Amino acid sequence: MRMKHMLMAAPLAACLGGWSGAASAAASATSLIGPLRVELLDLTPDDGVAPSFTLQLVNGAPEVLSRNIWMSSEGQYPNYGASGYGTLTRSLTGVAAESTLTPASQYSEVNAGGVPLTLGAGANVRSYWISGFTLGPNTEVRFMADLTLAAAHGEGETAVAEANLVMNGVPNAGSEDYYIDSGSYSGAFWRTTYSGATALQGTLSLSAGAGAFAPASPVPEPGAWAMLLAGVAMVGAATRGRQRR
Repeated sequence: MRMKHMLMAAPLAACLGGWSGAASAAASATSLIGPLRVELLDLTPDDGVAPSFTLQLVNGAPEVLSRNIWMSSEGQYPNYGASGYGTLTRSLTGVAAESTLTPASQYSEVNAGGVPLTLGAGANVRSYWISGFTLGPNTEVRFMADLTLAAAHGEGETAVAEANLVMNGVPNAGSEDYYIDSGSYSGAFWRTTYSGATALQGTLSLSAGAGAFAPASPVPEPGAWAMLLAGVAMVGAATRGRQRR
């Protein structure tokens, strides 16, 4: 079963004035997932067998670890990827992105805009951790992790932060998906499963994602041009008057 949580949070402060000849404040999104916690419960405490849990091989490796950045900047569309633990950072005109994966946490961040743009700029970032697991007989397990999401954007911009926990191949299989496009959120998510008289095998994954996009910088309307030119004329007239005096 898939549980999707669209989080409604108080929007971050944003003030947009009239045209200034530059791009609006940058759009940004961050997603942080804290360390995975595993809680075991013995369903048959009188049988003398202690509950057990182990991670197992998936595709020939103990874990599948990846960091990915998909970027768009002024007509360029590069993609970057890396495996294993570490930090992947990239920046182009109008956009900067980071994907970090450690044994204790996952972090994704995007900042877009803040500079004049002709075509626009943005990025999507995601880190993945995937592993198989074996649960001993007559045991219940809860997988749990903390998450912190934040997103902010100005008019015409977009920003999204999300976090996902997915459990497959076992009872109560499904996902917990948290998503926010404005404001901030801190909490925790979890999935629970159990085994019967025999051991149980399944897969578990965590991913932290962030995306932000800033469009082309606004072009002033004809009325705005007239106001700007009138202001320049007034400044020029005042300057000439001071010079004559």
